[in-house]
Amino acid sequence: MEAVSGGPRYGSLGYDGHHGWSLLQGRYTLAVLFEYAATLGLIDVEYVPAPGARDDYRHNWGGDYLDRLSRYDGLAAVRLNPLAPTPSV
Repeated sequence: MEAVSGGPRYGSLGYDGHHGWSLLQGRYTLAVLFEYAATLGLIDVEYVPAPGARDDYRHNWGGDYLDRLSRYDGLAAVRLNPLAPTPSV
């Protein structure tokens, strides 16, 4: 399965060197932080409405017509909270 925006023939996000790290790997990181770490109570998150929160996808074909690439675009900040294990020195 290939990640695309704007239809299967346009806006491929899968070509090597075609996008920055934040476009795919960064969105995956945001999803893991939001869905797993925050749900388990390891971090506190600040979330703003996703439309317009990030614009690093607009240079890809079809991206200029999207108001967001994923629902995780609105994740603005994370903070370790007291429930998270602290590393021992």
